Amino acid sequence: MIDSRVSIGAAVIPPTLPFIEIDIFNPQTKKSIHSKAIVDTGSNITSIPSNIINYLNLKTQNIIKISTVTGVMNVKQYIARIQIDKNFFSQKIFTIPRLSFPLIGWDILSQKPQIIFSKIFTQIIHVLEVIPSLKKTTVLILGQHTTEIHRLYAIKERLKYHGYNGIIVKDIEDIEVQSVEDKVNMLASLCGFVICDNTVPSGHIDELKICAQNNFVTTILQEKNHGATWIQADYPFKYHYMKTFTYLDETHIYLTVDNALKWAKRMINERQKYYKGLYGWRH
Repeated sequence: MIDSRVSIGAAVIPPTLPFIEIDIFNPQTKKSIHSKAIVDTGSNITSIPSNIINYLNLKTQNIIKISTVTGVMNVKQYIARIQIDKNFFSQKIFTIPRLSFPLIGWDILSQKPQIIFSKIFTQIIHVLEVIPSLKKTTVLILGQHTTEIHRLYAIKERLKYHGYNGIIVKDIEDIEVQSVEDKVNMLASLCGFVICDNTVPSGHIDELKICAQNNFVTTILQEKNHGATWIQADYPFKYHYMKTFTYLDETHIYLTVDNALKWAKRMINERQKYYKGLYGWRH
């Protein structure tokens, strides 16, 4: 066994982006397979799932030690040929337990960085291009999401009736390098407006502050004679882009969502007209 200490990043649970399309070949038999591959800038080796190794019938060349985020492990080394667009790489590759996608590490990235990273940049541009349509059809739903989650799902159901996609924060996967506050800020920025059920106290109190500070169009719903806090009760007075709507009880929440939606659409239209007048190139 060769004791070659190499490092690898998120190998056990790879992220979903960025990815590229690759072809992997057995250099002896020429058998190949097409696959998506994760670009792992935290790794200096390229790793392939065991099912692909078995499919290509690659033969073990060595066993080496690698350092991962979970500690040191012994892994098998193989030789494969990898194609990215018209570029071929004859490569030592490895297999890591519980790996779902191939991971392209710096052993390949360093050879053709301009090609691989240009593909990643293109993906980022595509993501950015969908943001305008997201803001037209997507609404962030805030509120107490444990014992009162039924209120949030009722709001989501009514939004769907009107052709909107409601997003509840807890239903969106966390990004490990983000705080919850960062996550809410990011989601609210991608959405057209925010609906917050303010009936029962929860962390949404801080989230409403985020909405106020960042000028997000925000509708605040709460059941009559209830409310999470008096501290923010004056927000609709301070901020013209925030408004409170009261419903008699949970059976009336749909009608209140309808009214909140009409108001939010008016606010968004006013904002759109203002920015069109302010920025001449938007006409």
